[in-house]
Amino acid sequence: MVAAAARAGEPEGLVVFADLQTSGRGRAGRRWEAPPGTAVTFSLLWRPPGGPDHLSTLPLVAGLAIAVAVEAVGGPRVEIKWPNDCLGGGRKMGGVLAERVVGGAPPAVVLGVGCNVSWAGIPHRDRPKADATALDLEGWAGSRGELAAEILASLHRHYLIWREGGFANLRPQWLDRAAWVGEGVVVEMEGGPVRGTYRGVDESGMLLLETGPGQTVQVAAGDLGRGPGLREQVGRVR
Repeated sequence: MVAAAARAGEPEGLVVFADLQTSGRGRAGRRWEAPPGTAVTFSLLWRPPGGPDHLSTLPLVAGLAIAVAVEAVGGPRVEIKWPNDCLGGGRKMGGVLAERVVGGAPPAVVLGVGCNVSWAGIPHRDRPKADATALDLEGWAGSRGELAAEILASLHRHYLIWREGGFANLRPQWLDRAAWVGEGVVVEMEGGPVRGTYRGVDESGMLLLETGPGQTVQVAAGDLGRGPGLREQVGRVR
């Protein structure tokens, strides 16, 4: 819906909310499901300047904006799993999918946002993800409307900062919330797994992996793993 509106010339700022999701998409075709009334889920249209390399940092910016918003409404401390997953208590609580719109002008990106809010009344067997969590399970008792308004405001603020100076202006805040920095990780890539110590991200949003003394590689995309069951496809807006 939002992508079609973008191709038809809709200006940036269009937001479409969903009360439930049965076939939402995450990275690498993964499903994002949300029973009715349990999450804040929406798509947002942006028309950012710059080419694909510049746009590749937008998911990181969005993840940071969501983390800041959750904390602003009194929610738990949020960590960001590279590049854009929001973790509460070490488990996935929210995420972002940013996709370029093919066709139409000027260039457009549709940002899909999902944040789990109310799972307390859902039996474990019926929850969309066993290794995920929701804000109420982490001690927050606010409303979806309150959170949605704060997320949109935070996205707007961080987007304007990004437009002015790119990800470099937001990188210190992102690193302050980055999960697993300094820990051993494995990144599954096309050529096979690469193991090392996670040293944060550079100004282009690439993961910095220390593979040996004085040896650091930049990773643009791959399967990032911390241990069994904590592996997820990560990549870029292209």
